[in-house]
Amino acid sequence: MTEAIATRMVKGSGRTAFIDLRRAKNDSLYVTLSVLGKNKSGEAERQLVTLFGEQAQEVAVALADILKGQDLAPKVAPAPKPQPATAK
Repeated sequence: MTEAIATRMVKGSGRTAFIDLRRAKNDSLYVTLSVLGKNKSGEAERQLVTLFGEQAQEVAVALADILKGQDLAPKVAPAPKPQPATAK
């Protein structure tokens, strides 16, 4: 298994999703989306989607497009502005 170059975790609705950017042995980039949760009988369950190269970019664009103007669009607070260092 390859090590993740970048990863994000999203929690909600009793599930946790991990989005990882990875580098394949042939040096190409790919994205994995793993969703962890429990099935109806309470057993742990994992679903995995792997997107390679251009397909990952196309899916990202399509997802952004489909969420634009919808209530599902991310509501993220802006990052705090860095505070200047105080002189001592």
